Amino acid sequence: MRSVYPSGWAIPNELDGKFFFERFCDYLKSVTTTDLVMAWKPAFEVSAIESRLNLLDATFDLMTAGVSFPFSETTDDGLMALEERRPQVSQEQLIKWGRDLSKYISFMKQLPAESILVNHLIFPSDSIKDLNAEIFKVFGEGCEVLDRASSDLADIRKKISKQIRLTNKLAEDLIRDPKYEPMLQEPIHVEHMGRQVLLWKTDFSGRIDGIRHGRSKSGQTTYFEPKPLMQANNYLIKLQEAELSEINRIVQNLFLHSLDVATQIIEIVKCLRWLDFCQAKVRYVESFKHSCRPEYGAKNFEIQGMVHPAIDEPVSQNFILLAPSKIVILSGPNAGGKTVCMKTLGIIVLHAAMGLRVPAKTCLIPEISKVLVNLGDQQSLSDSLSSFSARLKQWRKIFKKMDSKSLILVDEIMNATDPMEGQILAEEICHQLQRVGVFAVITTHFGQLKQLAQTNNYFENASMFFDDKSLKPTFEIIMGTPGHSYAIELAQRFNLP
Repeated sequence: MRSVYPSGWAIPNELDGKFFFERFCDYLKSVTTTDLVMAWKPAFEVSAIESRLNLLDATFDLMTAGVSFPFSETTDDGLMALEERRPQVSQEQLIKWGRDLSKYISFMKQLPAESILVNHLIFPSDSIKDLNAEIFKVFGEGCEVLDRASSDLADIRKKISKQIRLTNKLAEDLIRDPKYEPMLQEPIHVEHMGRQVLLWKTDFSGRIDGIRHGRSKSGQTTYFEPKPLMQANNYLIKLQEAELSEINRIVQNLFLHSLDVATQIIEIVKCLRWLDFCQAKVRYVESFKHSCRPEYGAKNFEIQGMVHPAIDEPVSQNFILLAPSKIVILSGPNAGGKTVCMKTLGIIVLHAAMGLRVPAKTCLIPEISKVLVNLGDQQSLSDSLSSFSARLKQWRKIFKKMDSKSLILVDEIMNATDPMEGQILAEEICHQLQRVGVFAVITTHFGQLKQLAQTNNYFENASMFFDDKSLKPTFEIIMGTPGHSYAIELAQRFNLP
């Protein structure tokens, strides 16, 4: 189920947010739940994260036990019809309300009283159950109003069936009448504009009392309603009008009954959407290669076996950052996995803040207040921004937002300018990050930053392992060791002069 990725979503697009948004939406049973996904925000408070994770575990336990989670069929327009108390709605909308009520009542019967999901749901009242029974009585499993909807409707439909038989018999008798036989184009009767008519030879028009209802394309046949059929047809149409009037009365009464409990129906629809949201979280997390419940609020980063869910055959990585170190200087060759490793860390922190299990085997995370990123080439011709100017603009935003609990992810810091000046600027930015006290992962090829991590224990070197014989990356992170860029070796491998 594809929806448009919203700007400012829980996972920024620099961290592959569009991929995760679309992948999550694929696990929704109904498009009506998409608004909950679009409004999803990370909650970085420990208590909020624990509450979200507890709900996830409770949902998982119920689904494992075989409980089927319902979803809402009611559209936003259906909700607005209740909220605005519109004078009438379609039968289809009433049926959707009825299906929603049936599914919700059934689910609440299955839900154990001790489940924490109970605290987020409402119990259907007797009035809701009565309305559900009434809708089911009227429509059953389909869209047509059933005979049992009212005794008057059943009586009218019996009369209609009888009158149809009588009208058909009368038409057949007229066809067999010797007076009519020579004037018939064919010895059959058909329905034309809701009335039974005979197929009359056009040349014989006007010889018998009745009404002509038009001709065939050839002009040889006239749709003719003899006077004896007129009375039968008129009575049948009168009965059909009475049927429609009774159906409208039944549907309108159902709608008025619905308005009496409109507030409850609205709440139930919202509960159904929330339940769909809950089950989608479980199915989404189950799609990971492996996952674990994160422990949030620790002193250090200690993550074992973390993987990026967007990669088909990811290499598991261990990310360990112990106090007093808070900033990782990640180096190594291009295409060695630095950016993926950094993104994976950001994804894990944001997944935890969203109340999800994370793609790792074990996970300890310190308390984080926000995740800020400076990744990719953000140059803009329309805004007259070069790559370097765009990066500086993003740094200005980060400096305004960051605090001592921020996690900042930076790819190739200050790489789009003169290397000497870039290193000076990069080192000064790192010192500013230290002064504020943030957590950060910074990828770089600058030797000056690698030296900084060797002399200042606030910084920790890390590198992506690279097989110097095959000149191929293994995509494994090595904490505590700076990386080599292998630029000359790679150039020689590609036979550059």
